[in-house]
Amino acid sequence: MKSVSTLVAALLALPLAACVITDGDDDDTAGTATGTATEATDATATVSATDPTADTSATDPSADTSATDPTADTSATDPTAGGGVCEHTCAGDGDCTASGVDIGLICTDSHCVLANPCETADDCVATLSGWSFLPCTMGGGECAAAMQICVDLGDGTGGCATPPSEFVMCDLFGQQETEQTNLDDGSTVTVCGQTAGECNEGVCTLPVAPCVDDTTCGNLVCNVGTGLCECDGDDDCGEGGTCTDGACSVPGCVDDTDCTNPFDGGTIACN
Repeated sequence: MKSVSTLVAALLALPLAACVITDGDDDDTAGTATGTATEATDATATVSATDPTADTSATDPSADTSATDPTADTSATDPTAGGGVCEHTCAGDGDCTASGVDIGLICTDSHCVLANPCETADDCVATLSGWSFLPCTMGGGECAAAMQICVDLGDGTGGCATPPSEFVMCDLFGQQETEQTNLDDGSTVTVCGQTAGECNEGVCTLPVAPCVDDTTCGNLVCNVGTGLCECDGDDDCGEGGTCTDGACSVPGCVDDTDCTNPFDGGTIACN
C-alpha cells in the first residue's frame, strides 16, 4: 500500500499541462504546436545574435577598423609623413654665424641663441636702426667721413648714426628722431633711428604694416578687414604647403636630407 500511495503522490505532483488529451482529429494541430515550440528552442534555429557566422562587423577584428587600424592613414601624426622638426646643434659660437657674418647669436647648451636678447622696446632701437653696420670707437673718428655721430649701442660699443638736418629728414629712411648718447663725449644727441620696434620673447621685431590690396601681398591675397595677407589655396603655400583658414603651414621633415643648415657650422638633423 505504501508503494501505491507514493506513486499516486508523484503523479499528482506533475503539471496538469503535461497531460495533453486530444481526439484523433486534432493530431495535426497538436503536432504543429509542438513543432513550433520546438523551433523556438531548437539549436538549429536562427541564433544570429551569437552565431559566429552571423554579421558581427561591430566587433569582428576583420571588419573595417580604420579609425584605430595602424595601417590606416595617420599622416597627421605619423612622423614618416613629415612630422619631424629640423634641429640645429652647435659646439661653439663659430657655428652660429651665417655666411661669415656675426648675426648676434652665441652657442649656449648646444643651441644658437641671442647674445643680447631684448627686454623692452627701448632695447630694440639700436638693433633695428642699423647703427651697428658701421662700428665706431670712442674718439676713433670712424663716423666723421659720413657726417654721422658715434652713438652708444648700449653695451659699450658704438655705431654710426645720422643726425637730422635741413637736408636730411629721418622719415625719408622710415625712421624717427631719437635722443641717444654720444660715445665720444657722453653728451645727448638727436639722431635718426627706428623707434617703432617691439621686443617679443627677447627678439626685436617691427610691426607688420597692414595690407591695402593684393599688390602688397606677393602671392597671397589681402584681407582688407584684418589688414593681413592670407593664402587662398594650397598653391599659395609652396611645395608641400597647405592653406588652412588663410594661413600656410608646411610639412615637417622625414629624414636629415630634408634639412638645410642655415649656419656656417654645427650639425642639423631631423628629430
